[in-house]
Amino acid sequence: MSGERESWRKACIILVLVSIAVGLIQRSSYQFLDPTFEVSVFHLPTVISLVIYYYLTRKQSPGTDPEQDEPIVD
Repeated sequence: MSGERESWRKACIILVLVSIAVGLIQRSSYQFLDPTFEVSVFHLPTVISLVIYYYLTRKQSPGTDPEQDEPIVD
């Protein structure tokens, strides 16, 4: 796995966890953030990072291993 893709994967995991936590706290106990602020600071960056990570994983052609020079053949 390339370094850039690995970094985006970790960023996605962290952002998804934080976004879920903030969303659950906002909906279950009390609303301490304005909804517009919540979406623009937590949820929108999460969606953007997921799209970028998805693009990076799809950019690599299927059937190849980035660690090897040759395509993987079954």
